[in-house]
Amino acid sequence: MIELKRAALQAHLAEGKRVRRTLEPWGRLHLDRSLPFLCLYRRPREGAVEGFESLLTSEACYLYAEEPEESLQPLRALLSEVTSALTAAEGPSLLLELWLGPPPEDALPRGPRFTIVTGPRSPDPAVVDLFASRLRLIKQAHHPAEVEVRRDPRVAPPGRKAVYGEDRLRSLELFHLGLEIEPSLVASRTLKPAPLLLRRLRRQLSKAMRWLFHEFAQGQEGPAGAGPSAHVMAPRRLERAALEADAALAAVSGQLSFILAVTPINMPQLWRTWQRSGTFGQFVYRPLTYDPHQLKRELYAARIERVEDPALAGLLRQLQHELDLKLTLLLDIGRKRFLYGSQQVFGVVDPETRAAAHALLDLLPEHDQAAAKTIPSAKVAPMAEEEIERYRAKDESFAARVELRPDLSSGMMCSRGNLLIANNIPLGRERVEALLAHEVGTHLVTYYNGLAQPLTLFGRGLASYIPLQEGMAVLAEFLVGGLDANRLRLLAGRVVAVDALLAGAEPPETIRILREDHGFPERTAFRIAVRVHRGGGLTKDMVYLRGLRQLLAYLGRGGSLEPLYVGKIALEHVGVVEELLQRELLAPPRFRPRYLEREDARRRLDWLREGQSVSDLLKAPA
Repeated sequence: MIELKRAALQAHLAEGKRVRRTLEPWGRLHLDRSLPFLCLYRRPREGAVEGFESLLTSEACYLYAEEPEESLQPLRALLSEVTSALTAAEGPSLLLELWLGPPPEDALPRGPRFTIVTGPRSPDPAVVDLFASRLRLIKQAHHPAEVEVRRDPRVAPPGRKAVYGEDRLRSLELFHLGLEIEPSLVASRTLKPAPLLLRRLRRQLSKAMRWLFHEFAQGQEGPAGAGPSAHVMAPRRLERAALEADAALAAVSGQLSFILAVTPINMPQLWRTWQRSGTFGQFVYRPLTYDPHQLKRELYAARIERVEDPALAGLLRQLQHELDLKLTLLLDIGRKRFLYGSQQVFGVVDPETRAAAHALLDLLPEHDQAAAKTIPSAKVAPMAEEEIERYRAKDESFAARVELRPDLSSGMMCSRGNLLIANNIPLGRERVEALLAHEVGTHLVTYYNGLAQPLTLFGRGLASYIPLQEGMAVLAEFLVGGLDANRLRLLAGRVVAVDALLAGAEPPETIRILREDHGFPERTAFRIAVRVHRGGGLTKDMVYLRGLRQLLAYLGRGGSLEPLYVGKIALEHVGVVEELLQRELLAPPRFRPRYLEREDARRRLDWLREGQSVSDLLKAPA
């Protein structure tokens, strides 16, 4: 055990400094900042479960230690100094002690069992009841938790002494609460927990404990009692392990350029072959400049298991898994199993998106084949550079460049924070503004907003971010008045093409379906087929319509656009992003899309908030 002086602790906390001390022979004290609670775990001398202390390390203030053999006095002395420093700053504080309960009598599958132990000096019953209700929301293997509240004159693990009696708790201005956790996730012979179950329990239990701390603080006097949610009780400093894991994943992600790698570079030759013989030639891809096997080794060198914050660890693990799948896809380019990997990364066509696609194709007239006025890419590039410069004038970190490329199959795309424009594909004059809103106002804005965050994964993209990204990009086209019938039909046609791919269609059959069944021009059908069949079968192209449909539903439910621009995230991450913003681990978006400053865009956005479907978009107010 180490000696800490109350005055030194108080000074440290008053200066806003974090306290982290390693205890001997085992343990740690961690105070993220001054808050009115402390989590405690006393590891028993026999029968300790490996990793049980991780249930505390998600919290802002905790102490875990080996229970001394001779007496509790060293631990009590340390606790007195720590809790006195906290109560001096925050007023009455809560000591929440966790321990492992006796094993279950049978091995039947069930939810976790919790026993809240109250004593003579415990929080108000209303606070305890709220804690119990939060614990009941925890599930394990679809089984809800069972929660019991038990009053006991001694708040302590079975057969062990309480750290303090009632009188000492009063003198320290401490309330004491115990939480006994039945070890249904622990193998009885090895005393090792099931890692995935422990990880899931840790995240859910952390939410419940933060609500306990928040409600307790609300009932006390002092500044800590105010706050918009329980997240005010969470840590507000990024741990070094999270930064190191983020850097390791970013080093891998930054090398991929996945879409460029799976896009054929011989589009003109493929088109000439199709026109000449009605067959597809061989797709030719860029050679990879890295070894995916080596990148996988680097990917799993990221020590995510050392990240204590469950919210951050969850985001990092999701991304690690998705990068692994993408690296496997790159190894399988041109092989039949590429399609199966694509389904793992991007999914398949869900019934709602399929219905939306067919509704659009039935509602809208056949593709307008009238010759549209086009503008050469050499004239588009200066327009794009001017648009980028408007963002750079706000902050020089918006460091995007415009590159004219001969090897693109689409008019514009973004890669590694730059805007790529095909120099062999003329763009529709009336589409340029919409494309710039799509690429610059969405993809580049979220990229540079993400890079401005402490964790660069928000710039590279969280797992499954693409549907929301593309949905937001298409929304941008709509908000600037550039989402016309042809564009909506194109998005619907991509869904139909992916459906055909998954049904076993080869490229010529996909083209036939698009032309004969849905009236697409030959060249448009050809380009859709190339995009969908590239790599060996890429299901990504259906996410544009799926992402747009999901985004419209989100806006109709009152969802805010603001958290969507902090970086490249998925809709499923909005809750975590809002939590991290409240915890000040993320910063508000540095750049906002310029189109949101337009009066007509704000008017259209207000209309969307009333609840609109994809098919309603052509009926929008001017």
